Amino acid sequence: MEKLLPVTILDWIITIVTILAIVILIVETLRKRGTKSQSFFTYLLWAILDILVFITSTEEKSSSLILVGGGAVCSIFLSLLLIKYDKSKKWTGDETQATIIIFFIVFLWRLSGSNLLGLTLAIIAEIIAGWPQMKRSWINPGTRLTLISYVLFLISYVLAIFNSPDWQIKNILFPIVFLLYCIGDTLPLIKKWWQIKKRFNLIQKMN
Repeated sequence: MEKLLPVTILDWIITIVTILAIVILIVETLRKRGTKSQSFFTYLLWAILDILVFITSTEEKSSSLILVGGGAVCSIFLSLLLIKYDKSKKWTGDETQATIIIFFIVFLWRLSGSNLLGLTLAIIAEIIAGWPQMKRSWINPGTRLTLISYVLFLISYVLAIFNSPDWQIKNILFPIVFLLYCIGDTLPLIKKWWQIKKRFNLIQKMN
């Protein structure tokens, strides 16, 4: 039976950075009582998919378990918080499509009996489920604390890629896919705060 890889110093660094990112995001959600870019249904779907990814990653002895586990904890906490703070709780066609995809993935996973296939499909479904969230982020970018949290997530994904023992799908797919997704989610925040900084500097010069 294949054993889990031994914990390294880089694993501890990834753990600390991931925990910091999660704590900041949760604190900001509590402080702001939810944001316009956060949807209860999106995070609920993410939580379900994160649990699927964690189960299949555990079975495959993935080196990305720290990130996967952290993502699951974050999604579960935020979905619970947004039960209270997401007043609209609007279910859109995007969520309907993501739900259908989740059922399809679980069906294929159980039918094939392949945890690697289940892991791959669940990660793809997470990106599909997260598409509405990304669109909301571009329309209503988050706060500076949200930006800090996302940058920390980016750092943890990059570290996880470097920490991977090989380029097997079970070890490398999650951090690479979510690095790309997180870049897309972070860009509107960088753009927003860069424009604010430029306006602030302009006002200072005028004074």
